[in-house]
Amino acid sequence: MKWRATDLIDFEYLLRERSGKNWEDAGIDEDRQIYQAFIENHPEPINRNELFRFWLSRKREDILQSAKAQTVLPGKAAAETIGLTRWIAGMAGLIFGAGICGSLLAYSGDDPINIFSCLWVMIAPQIVLLLLLGLSTALRGISPKSGGASVYPLLTGIFRRTIKKLITARYKDLSAARRAQIEAVTGMIGQSRSIYGAILFRPVLIIGQIFGIFFNIGLIGILLLRITITDLAFGWQSTLQPAAETVYRVVDVIALPWSWVVPETIAHPTVSQIEGSQFLLKEGIQGLNTPALAAWWPFLLLAVIFYGLLPRLVIFFGTVFRQQHAIKRLSFTHAACDRLLLAMKTPRVTTNSRGYEKPEDQLSRRASAASEYGQAESKEMDKAALDPAIILIPEDLAGQYRQDDLEERLRLRLGLGMKAGITCQFDAKVDAQAVKDNLEGDAAASGIRLVIIQEAWQPPIQEILSWFASIRRNAGIKSGLVIGLIGKPGVSTIFTPPADTDRMIWEHAIAKLGDPYIRVEVLGG
Repeated sequence: MKWRATDLIDFEYLLRERSGKNWEDAGIDEDRQIYQAFIENHPEPINRNELFRFWLSRKREDILQSAKAQTVLPGKAAAETIGLTRWIAGMAGLIFGAGICGSLLAYSGDDPINIFSCLWVMIAPQIVLLLLLGLSTALRGISPKSGGASVYPLLTGIFRRTIKKLITARYKDLSAARRAQIEAVTGMIGQSRSIYGAILFRPVLIIGQIFGIFFNIGLIGILLLRITITDLAFGWQSTLQPAAETVYRVVDVIALPWSWVVPETIAHPTVSQIEGSQFLLKEGIQGLNTPALAAWWPFLLLAVIFYGLLPRLVIFFGTVFRQQHAIKRLSFTHAACDRLLLAMKTPRVTTNSRGYEKPEDQLSRRASAASEYGQAESKEMDKAALDPAIILIPEDLAGQYRQDDLEERLRLRLGLGMKAGITCQFDAKVDAQAVKDNLEGDAAASGIRLVIIQEAWQPPIQEILSWFASIRRNAGIKSGLVIGLIGKPGVSTIFTPPADTDRMIWEHAIAKLGDPYIRVEVLGG
């Protein structure tokens, strides 16, 4: 099963819906059953791309088969909107191109059609748009944070509003909360995200290219039709009155893309033909050379093909190829995916709520369940299947724990194996370099996690939050960073449970960073 952009929208929607539930209601057993069904035909090592696509298909089936659930997903609305918008863009481009060409080629027989006016209206705007697209791509390569939606901001906004209206009109029975969830996920379309990059923007870019392709088809179609059924005369004029040789050099430069493919006599008019097709308004068409007046239309047709249609086709197919390639390379290593995979691999656990937790506090119940991973009722996860982790430990905690205790907690609570331990100095450059030194050219660096042991009672001040962001940015690891919270170190162990209020403060502070690859987990308790 292959991923599509609309599948990613559904995937994010289901991940967000899952994260909003407490631990007991998050479908842990269902996730584990899906995982068991997957590994029957897919031995280790597990491909996350294939696993999560399988999980998505099973969750969709469950939703559609459930009589109680509302059988609507945002990916379906997005797919319908994309299909409708593509059709509208194609028809609008065809009609617009045909209309413009028809108006430019309106010929009464008194004066020739000015070839420069045709080039200015048919070709110049397309060249400008192509240059802007190329400039935007270059700037995005230099500064990836600039995003891709700046190229077609108007089209992107219209696209989002269309999806919203479709959801509102077609799915009136949805609750306001469910519609808000769907709109939040579909709002990712056309926006640059650190998870999916330009994948959710490219459908909008493709729609723009479809409009451009059919616009040029409309131009070419009407041009060929008018040439076939009418006797068109093309000429040129200018207030500057340039010499025929000057116009020839300009035309020769314009014809460079196709002059090596077609004969010179067809590629563009000769000097004598250019001279014989120059007209003045007060003199009209009288006295002009008839073959010279007919020599311009092949040049105009080839200009539309090479400056209009072909670039759009190249961009269209190039964008489709890049989209497929980018989707295949998705690593699915952000925090929500890590938590889902851990739930899939982790055996069913029993939980005991601590007395001071509030019953209505979903976050507290989830953290309490997470803190009881050690009470697994079935076999432990395979150590060989664990993703490696580099552990960063504050200097004042170094040497105050047992290595096997830390490794056990990493394995059971995070599904990670310990690759190396680093005593951090809270200097972003020094600590990032220490991480790089421990990678030692590891080919699996993209799958390595950073785990930072953090005492939860210490408040998340801006300085420490900036250090977290700098570590992830400078360490050369593109996957996740886990903040492993512990309470105040005890006499026998440093892995004491953090207070719920402290944990919630840390979760809110990390959430404000807006980095989907940084998450908070409880290691103490």
